[in-house]
Amino acid sequence: MPILIISGGFSFWIAEREITKEILEELAIITNLKKEMISEIISRNHERLDGITSRTQLRLSLESYVESPNLQDQDKIKQILEDAKFSIPDISELYIIDSNGLVLFSTNEKILGKSFVNSPIFRNSHYENKVNVNYDLNRELNLQLSGPLRLNDDFLGVMVMETKGDLLHQFSQLDFTSAPEGEIILAKKNEHGDIIVITPLRYDDSSTLVIPKENLHLPIVHSVMQHQGLFPDSIDYHGEKIFAATKFIEETGWGLTIHLHKNEVLEPLNYIQLVIFISVIIAVSVAVLGSWIVSNSISKPIKKLQFSTKEISKGKLKEKIEISGSNEIRTLALDVNEMQKNLAEAQKNLVKNERFSAIGELSSRLAHDIRNPLSVIKTAVNVMRQTSKILDEKELKKLDMIDNAASKIKYLVENVLDFVRSQDPKYEMVSLQEILENARNSIHEPKNIKIFIPSNEIKLICDPNQIEIVFENIITNSIQAIGDNLGSITVSCYEEMEDLVILIQDTGKGIPEDMISKIFDPLFTTKIKGTGLGLASCKSIIESHKGKLEAFNNPTTFRITLPKNPGD
Repeated sequence: MPILIISGGFSFWIAEREITKEILEELAIITNLKKEMISEIISRNHERLDGITSRTQLRLSLESYVESPNLQDQDKIKQILEDAKFSIPDISELYIIDSNGLVLFSTNEKILGKSFVNSPIFRNSHYENKVNVNYDLNRELNLQLSGPLRLNDDFLGVMVMETKGDLLHQFSQLDFTSAPEGEIILAKKNEHGDIIVITPLRYDDSSTLVIPKENLHLPIVHSVMQHQGLFPDSIDYHGEKIFAATKFIEETGWGLTIHLHKNEVLEPLNYIQLVIFISVIIAVSVAVLGSWIVSNSISKPIKKLQFSTKEISKGKLKEKIEISGSNEIRTLALDVNEMQKNLAEAQKNLVKNERFSAIGELSSRLAHDIRNPLSVIKTAVNVMRQTSKILDEKELKKLDMIDNAASKIKYLVENVLDFVRSQDPKYEMVSLQEILENARNSIHEPKNIKIFIPSNEIKLICDPNQIEIVFENIITNSIQAIGDNLGSITVSCYEEMEDLVILIQDTGKGIPEDMISKIFDPLFTTKIKGTGLGLASCKSIIESHKGKLEAFNNPTTFRITLPKNPGD
């Protein structure tokens, strides 16, 4: 009997050790994943904030209003804030704190005039963007980002953007119904160096929990102190024994801790121990058999998940992980499946980009090698026409055929070079009419098609050579779409806030609806003699100008949106 009891106890110890190892490995994976998710949320919202604070009109109006309050500047600033809040659904509030620390403008009139002079979001945001979290009156978690408003190095105030914390709340807290064994905690330092927990806690209903920095036995403190690692035997803020993993989020200065309560994780194992000892008393055979079955039922899902994660690390991303077991393991499996999906998509995009890069490099070399022989052919044809007086009409037609073939090859080569050349735009102030006229003169304009361009003088800042290539390609496509039918191509232009919008409409047969989403893809074409690079090159040029190129039907319209001041 003592031997059987010792054997049962040893089996329990082995199983506990194995589970601990597997749990810590999975905690490390999930902690990395959660850190990346939170960093992505912060990065995306910093970009949103920069998109608002970088508006020249906002800073000019704010400077003018601060110097001399007036209704015109006040209405402009209010409109900019309302437009930004409307265009970004996640934003809950936007407000501007002036250089004296008072709320000067806000989408929430209740906080107008409120003082933030002693608030970190005002004091720490004079030169760079900062991030914070707070709770609103409904105890909902909000993400709070602040950034400086400056004009010519003069400090005008601070822009504060509050976003609904649903996403942050989702990534920083476990669903206790499906995973009751633990929680995910975000924490930061306060002005005294102590630790403040900024996410809801399972065992603490207060808005924030302050932990003295001296409590180095707590993983939460380690996470904020940038001590990243695994804790197989520790306690949480409530004094419960836990498994834990910590990460430090550099972008925010926050610490991330994920922990699982030992008594809950190991509860099935404790039950197994009881079953083993009872079974030993009842019957040795039943005890041994029961111990092996239950121990295997716990270890198998974890080992299966471990095997799957190792397969992912080897690049095998096709098979979905299906694991049965406790709610904790199911939740870990779902998170790993999500990570696997994201990795597969990233790998797919990487292969695609590498393929296009290789194609581009090869195409560029071939195009350059082909251009010189083409030039020799065309020059030889012209010399033969001019110097030979004994050629009959039949031979002249053959020369024309050679010249036309060389011209077509040259067109294809230029298309390839336009696509693979990735030069930054050389901006200058130019006339839109002049660029359109140059493009028009470079194109053979059939007699059955009329091209209309704007008559009013319009100035824009762009690289004229690159934009001319865009107009040539689109107008040429429109001419080919109209074909031999009578038709017209109309170019129009109008201003839209900070952008210049150019529309190119034709009376052609239109673009098939199932293809309109693909026409800007490289190598996609419906033309027998096309390369599939013309419109892709146009899209690349417009995007390098910080603009946008779109296509619509009824009538066929290409819409080019260019910023008036691409340098802002």
